[in-house]
Amino acid sequence: MLRMAGEAFYVIEEEIVQRESDLDVATVLGVGFPDFRGGVLEYACDLGLDHVLGQLDELAERYGERFLPCELLRET
Repeated sequence: MLRMAGEAFYVIEEEIVQRESDLDVATVLGVGFPDFRGGVLEYACDLGLDHVLGQLDELAERYGERFLPCELLRET
């Protein structure tokens, strides 16, 4: 789930979607993300962006750069 959240921030950073809500709707309707969670970005916010960032950094250190968070997440 953390990697999915990290990739969602890359999608926003690269301006692939116009609004964050578009991405949340796409993850609910297209990927089957639980609708009561509100989408992957809402889920990440509920966890706490600092927590998500810290966990992704730890995973990147342990398993490689595919887990590295984007600059947008670092700035948030």
